[in-house]
Amino acid sequence: MKINIRLHLYKSKKYTDETHPLVLMYTVNGKRIKKTITRRAEINWNTKTNRIKSLDPKSAYKNRDITFEYSKAEELLHEIKRGTKKVSDLFSKHESLSFSLSLKNLST
Repeated sequence: MKINIRLHLYKSKKYTDETHPLVLMYTVNGKRIKKTITRRAEINWNTKTNRIKSLDPKSAYKNRDITFEYSKAEELLHEIKRGTKKVSDLFSKHESLSFSLSLKNLST
């Protein structure tokens, strides 16, 4: 089984607030599965590092959250490769990453 994951700012879709979805893109035996984890403005996204630019307020916290989500996805892929999880687990309910909630907690 060939399985891969990458983080991608999906520029072909644009929301009304001028942001784009940030997705975890899984490739399983040539089939792509996309899971949106948050929204980002293209201007604040560094395509070389796949992280939010430091010009964005609270970028360190947001990048930490993105790294955490990516790590959870990698762990799931390793479990699938070991056989302890199934590919169908990629379709299980996935909480979206909410920066507004994280930022609200930081401000208090």
